[in-house]
Amino acid sequence: MGQVSRQPGRSREGALLRWLSSPAAARAAGAQARRMRLAIESPDPQRHASGMAEALIARRVARLGLPIAFEVPTPSGRTVDVDIRDGGVRLCLHVKHLAPGPAKSPHRHRRMPSALMALARHARRVVIAIEWAPGQPRADLRHAAMDAERLLDRGSVGDEARLHARDGSVIGHARIVAPTDSRETVVIAGIPDRGALDSAERLLRKAYVQFMPKAHNVIVVAGAASDSRACADALAGAPIERWDRFPHRGERMAHGRAPDGFWSGHAHPGSALAAWLPLDDTPLFTCWMRDGMEPPQAALRLCQRVFGAAPERLR
Repeated sequence: MGQVSRQPGRSREGALLRWLSSPAAARAAGAQARRMRLAIESPDPQRHASGMAEALIARRVARLGLPIAFEVPTPSGRTVDVDIRDGGVRLCLHVKHLAPGPAKSPHRHRRMPSALMALARHARRVVIAIEWAPGQPRADLRHAAMDAERLLDRGSVGDEARLHARDGSVIGHARIVAPTDSRETVVIAGIPDRGALDSAERLLRKAYVQFMPKAHNVIVVAGAASDSRACADALAGAPIERWDRFPHRGERMAHGRAPDGFWSGHAHPGSALAAWLPLDDTPLFTCWMRDGMEPPQAALRLCQRVFGAAPERLR
């Protein structure tokens, strides 16, 4: 099992540990502050990630002056991880950790070379994922970018292409991952793996059985920043091309979602809200709202206060 690297006193973990030892944390979380502190200090990545997520939420809620409770029992014998109340509005948070798989691409934590980043100037509104061998000359990376451009010109969502150096050797791969609302191509490092999507789907189902009746339940998933798309796809369904719709202006194909998501159709009708927390990046939450559902405005406002971001409709 991997170890969790930290830099106490200078890192985000250090700041959270100091807060959890403060009188403010004791007032807000009571004995749970010590439990979260021990979890953050744990060498177990799962305990560490869960402790980080809960502590970040607890600190935000404490600064808002709202009451917070932890490990609240449900009528079904399960527990709610974090219970927040504001007047007549109750948010029940179910915190899960999306662990990185063993085959996690090493490219996700590397800086994208400018020769490959230039693909963002392409006019096609899709997300393209790139993997490349380290230490390549700039001229070979520019040659590889030409292969990726041809994929953008002709490929469909899900299509892949090999990237070649000037001598014809393969130095990388590219995949068109999904459509995007951006006005230009979005370039990401590392090709997403199916394992992250499968893991996210299992976490969502596990959280659902912990839902509290007559409350606004929010599934909070914490993980590597590069896996946020896997979480979104697990919720809304895999991106697909639609032959039964008209495409956007300038696009050859219309896009939609496969009916295999946690929120697809009438599946899991009690779930309408979810949040994502990147643990290896700036600690900014993304909050999603299920398309076709209209949670009460009071619940949406409380979500925005707790997560620092207004819920975005996930399509």
